[in-house]
Amino acid sequence: MSTAQLQADPRAHSLDSEDPSTLARMSMRELDELFAGLQAPPASAFCGHQRGRVIAIFGLDWLPREARALLFKVVAELPLWRGQDIEGEFGANAWLLPYAGLHFGRFLVREVAGRDGGEVLRLDYDVAANPRPLRRLSSELRRLDDGLYLVRVQIRLRGDEREFLYVTLKSER
Repeated sequence: MSTAQLQADPRAHSLDSEDPSTLARMSMRELDELFAGLQAPPASAFCGHQRGRVIAIFGLDWLPREARALLFKVVAELPLWRGQDIEGEFGANAWLLPYAGLHFGRFLVREVAGRDGGEVLRLDYDVAANPRPLRRLSSELRRLDDGLYLVRVQIRLRGDEREFLYVTLKSER
């Protein structure tokens, strides 16, 4: 399915779409459905700088699709979170300027079974270098296309993991 077709029907799911703006029009439930149909990449393929873009936040599905897409487009232009840098089984979030900015929010990369039972790359923030609140975060990652990943971010609250954010990561090797 082409990007034009996906834009015409934003609920349509395409594994070929590389347009985060199109994905940002989808609800959290639609992104959950898309995520469930994707495959995990091998951990060895997920390395280097990954340019990040927020495409969904829990609680914003009440906004019209176009308004959500515009909001996330504006957020993507802010020079704050730039993505992630990964080397082997270790990674960190890149803030401010890519390659020369601050690295905060370290994580371990593991191949595991995800919450839905399928294989995922899990980014686990429960590491000593992180402050205690950040250790409650984890992410599940699956491949959308070559060098493009859909990431579901979760937080542990009272022993239960809850999804609260979706981002895309695009390899910049």
